[in-house]
Amino acid sequence: MGKPDKIEVIWVRPECTPEVIEIDNDLESMQKLVGGNIEEVLTYADGVVLIANEESKFWNLPFNRAVYDSDDYIDDIIHGPFFLCYGPVDSTEYLSVPENLKEKHIEEFKDIEKYEINETSGMMTIYNALGKFRAILWDSRLESPYYRALKSQKSE
Repeated sequence: MGKPDKIEVIWVRPECTPEVIEIDNDLESMQKLVGGNIEEVLTYADGVVLIANEESKFWNLPFNRAVYDSDDYIDDIIHGPFFLCYGPVDSTEYLSVPENLKEKHIEEFKDIEKYEINETSGMMTIYNALGKFRAILWDSRLESPYYRALKSQKSE
């Protein structure tokens, strides 16, 4: 079985809801989605991989979404557009996100997040699109690629 010519990915842009799109399965198409060189930021236990621009923080691209760990702490904030594809351990290629995983990962990033920074205190507050509090970061200068902040209880 060879490399597929096209793959379906979940594309997440700042201030937009996630969308499933089909792209050519080549480096150039992936770089076009993120606006530069690609980097695997996160690999989920289910084999889905989050791919972003490797220099997004350096170029201060717009905040997009926070990624939370299993304890509901912010693990990272992704800047600029990113996409999710499938990258199982036994594969050397990126593949389409399996149908049974699409909804799970679309749901994870469905809320458009807004960020407010208080320059005096160095505090960043994260809200969903409806203005509901999501999390707070005490060092909003984002000098480290990893951020820790207690996430508020998930809305039901």
